[in-house]
Amino acid sequence: MAIAKKNADLLEFELKLESEFGIGTTISITKTNITEEKNIENEESQTKNSSDERKVILIAEDGEVNYLILKKLINKLFDNRFEIIRAINGEAAVYYCKIEANKVDLVLMDIKMPIMDGYEATRKIKDLRPTLPIIAQTAFSSANDIEQAKKSGCDDFIEKPIDQNLLGIVISKYLN
Repeated sequence: MAIAKKNADLLEFELKLESEFGIGTTISITKTNITEEKNIENEESQTKNSSDERKVILIAEDGEVNYLILKKLINKLFDNRFEIIRAINGEAAVYYCKIEANKVDLVLMDIKMPIMDGYEATRKIKDLRPTLPIIAQTAFSSANDIEQAKKSGCDDFIEKPIDQNLLGIVISKYLN
């Protein structure tokens, strides 16, 4: 519940828990600041239109909530400086890096995804673009998992749940 509350707060949702002994528990999530979000989205799209030179971060993430949290953290940390695109599986990540070869500047790669996992996707992307920074982001963080990510070609590793400060440091390391 603590992680759910933290994520809900980050995404500007209100999380309520109501429990009645012998009957059950109800958890409700409601969106707050809906009009403010629309204004932020309009500002983001205006910024995109005015600056085609923004660097692009590809988030390869099958989980909707994980993607939204990463996107929100990056926009917050870097003041909407990057264009963020999403691939919902490893195969889509390879496609984006292949088709938009001159556009994607950094990949945040989830390791456990459907269709093609992050290890295989990383190997294929590195075959196409050996210098493209790929950062593994996963809840699987044993020494073996980290070693396997590095062997597949990942340049760095971030453990889920994502630490905001570490995310900022790692992205800054690869995108000045």
